[in-house]
Amino acid sequence: KLSERRRLVPRSPALRPRRAELRSVAMVLLGALAGGAAASGAMGAFSYNREAWMTDVQVNQNRQYQRQNLRVCQAEMFREDIRDLVTVAVNKYANVVLLATLMLGMVAQGYISGPLPKESAEFVRN
Repeated sequence: KLSERRRLVPRSPALRPRRAELRSVAMVLLGALAGGAAASGAMGAFSYNREAWMTDVQVNQNRQYQRQNLRVCQAEMFREDIRDLVTVAVNKYANVVLLATLMLGMVAQGYISGPLPKESAEFVRN
């Protein structure tokens, strides 16, 4: 049936240039469409890369803030450790001074009060 229809349609030489013109116009339109699609794809890729870049910038900035906060907390812990060590040392030496003062007071009392009685224990007299 298709071959019959083709036979019925007269082929005029005037239609042939129009077909060529239509083909060239169609090719130009297809080329423009392809170019537009490529440009749209490039813009889409650019916006995607920009969003990824902005996300990376924010992640890096947060990472730097976390490092800085970690260093500040670490310095505070070092200060607290040093404060604790100094407090322990001061308390230790305060106790040593207290014991030395008590012992010196007992020895001074023994010298001032005179000789020890003969009935006192031997370890006290020596």
